[in-house]
Amino acid sequence: MEPILVIVWIAVVVFAMTSLIALLYLSGFLPSVNPDHGKYLFKILIVEIVIVSVSSFSYYIQAQSHPKDLLTIPLSNVMLKEQDEVIAAKDENKMLFIRSPDVSRARRKAEVQISNQQSFSNSRPLILEPDAPQSVDVSGKKYKIYYMQMGTLDPDPREKQAHPKDFVLLSIEKSN
Repeated sequence: MEPILVIVWIAVVVFAMTSLIALLYLSGFLPSVNPDHGKYLFKILIVEIVIVSVSSFSYYIQAQSHPKDLLTIPLSNVMLKEQDEVIAAKDENKMLFIRSPDVSRARRKAEVQISNQQSFSNSRPLILEPDAPQSVDVSGKKYKIYYMQMGTLDPDPREKQAHPKDFVLLSIEKSN
């Protein structure tokens, strides 16, 4: 589980327990609680409700303003940066994951991996050259993969330790 999900679930459990204790106190089922502590429990309950409401609303607004479109096969001119995030694309009812461990502008070659598993455990690297499409078999389906252009993204000059990243504009389509 990702660390952020662990934090979220811990916050949910704390909120639920605090809410339960506060509601039991307010309904009179916990008479042994000090009245001063009861007031604090009620205040904490109100603050938690406000925090959950604001965070839920901001998440909803952010999700609406930045929808994440799922790429679908065929792909055309998708920028794949070396050693960067994995690109996910949907083909019918299967997901394909694509990444590039290395793009060498000097040799004009790009190493690309394509797999149906996000761990890339069943993929083998493809070495792509310009205008030389290659066929790859992923889970019994054949795809043609090629690139037409590569380049370098310069880092933001305000970042002290940033490095330029090479990229390739990749196209993938089904092969017969």
